[in-house]
Amino acid sequence: MKFLIVSILTVFFCSAVKAGDEEAQRRMKKLGKTLRKELKAKLKESPEKALDYCNLNALKITDEFNDSHYKFGRVSDKNRNPSNRPQKWMRQYMDQIYKKETTESFHVVDLGGGKRGYLKPIPTVPDCLVCHGENISPALKAEIDKRYPNDKAKNHIIGDIRGFFWATYTP
Repeated sequence: MKFLIVSILTVFFCSAVKAGDEEAQRRMKKLGKTLRKELKAKLKESPEKALDYCNLNALKITDEFNDSHYKFGRVSDKNRNPSNRPQKWMRQYMDQIYKKETTESFHVVDLGGGKRGYLKPIPTVPDCLVCHGENISPALKAEIDKRYPNDKAKNHIIGDIRGFFWATYTP
């Protein structure tokens, strides 16, 4: 009987964890699409409008995806916003991605206490280069430097991993 109860609880827990992982992935995908859609629209107006959008709205939009079970954010070693530094649980996967030691398109970590962590790389695509590339216009560079005096999110090329989306959650 004890074995049966443990087996049932294990199946239930594994199902809840899998559902939680899938929900984190679904929400993260939607967050990425939401941020990209607005950013592309602003970029068509001007690079300065895109910078304004990121500076003023990206954190607010990300926060809209948070609730009592899920928290989302972005992180990078080459961050623009210094508060987007990696947490300890992120480090191993990030290093593996940067060194091309893994091709995992996402990574899930058990953080203990029923909590999970999820990381997904953000590859550099052509639109990213306007603000994060090697040839940023002088006017835009001056504006970036004014807003982000310790900016490290530059000199990227297409295909670089510019950062990661992350989530922590309790399934």
